Amino acid sequence: MKPLSFLLVIILTGCAHNPVSLSQDVTLVPWHSTEAIGSVRFPADSDSGDVEFCVAKNVVNSSVTFSDSANSFFGAFTGNYYQTTDSETSGGGSVIQHASEKGVIAVGVTSYEVSSLIKRFVRFKLTAKPRQYEFENIEQVQANSGAAPNTGFQPVGAFTGANPDLALEALEKIVADIDRCRES
Repeated sequence: MKPLSFLLVIILTGCAHNPVSLSQDVTLVPWHSTEAIGSVRFPADSDSGDVEFCVAKNVVNSSVTFSDSANSFFGAFTGNYYQTTDSETSGGGSVIQHASEKGVIAVGVTSYEVSSLIKRFVRFKLTAKPRQYEFENIEQVQANSGAAPNTGFQPVGAFTGANPDLALEALEKIVADIDRCRES
């Protein structure tokens, strides 16, 4: 039974590593045997408005708690299922790291949902200049990985199982909110 389960996991994992096509403004970096998002740039729709104020208003850096139940087990004698949950909290703190006439450097976290059961948090460093936004150090973690160990924040893989398109959409929403603030 174990060899069959192992084979099934390998087949499903192989399907999850199909490369995806991303925009030209995405820089990929080597990561394990594949690639991950290194950075992404978005043009600013407005060059007016207070960049620092709008970044501070629309970027949050709240702490994130992620968990798993990898240590759960069935009792050998009772047959009862004993669910143990491990959780860890990461992040939080100031949003604005540096501000000058050249732009604003900020750190933050956002989230997206793959489905009603799968939520992921994305953390990043944002450099906001008058005409461009650049996100770097982009990493994600699944809120609850279930029976699989949750290893914490990892780079966003450039393959289908990592959902890089959804992570980039979450970052693009932050850009749209900052631009809307700058225009008002």
